[in-house]
Amino acid sequence: MPENSNPPTVKRLGFLISRTSWAMRRRVQGAIKSQGFNFTPEQWVAINLLSDFRLIPQVELAKLMNKDKASVTRIIESLVSQNLVERSADAADARKQLVALSARGLEVKDDLAPKVFAEYSKMIEGISEQEQELAANILVRICNNAE
Repeated sequence: MPENSNPPTVKRLGFLISRTSWAMRRRVQGAIKSQGFNFTPEQWVAINLLSDFRLIPQVELAKLMNKDKASVTRIIESLVSQNLVERSADAADARKQLVALSARGLEVKDDLAPKVFAEYSKMIEGISEQEQELAANILVRICNNAE
């Protein structure tokens, strides 16, 4: 039997995590497009996170998204151009940019969230709550180890 026909668990786990991420991203993108919206899953993450805050420094959003500042700047610029996000300078420190969902951004989030979360629910059908909790805990540990 060839050596690569039965990869070690670590290699298999890395592959499965990557494949799962890709498949979930594809499903979320499909849900977004099916509702007539033209933004990426990363932009959806930004919209969803911003809905939890009235106003947040852009650097804090970058930390929450686990993205570099330049990537988040591009995401925010695109959302601003679509009138989904508003950006302003921090009154206490003009070097800091504050971001918030616009009224339209909040409407889009409210319209789209049920569809996206329905896709997430379909992806975990047949997996018990206990198994979901175990998987979530393991993924958090892997993520923490990776950082």
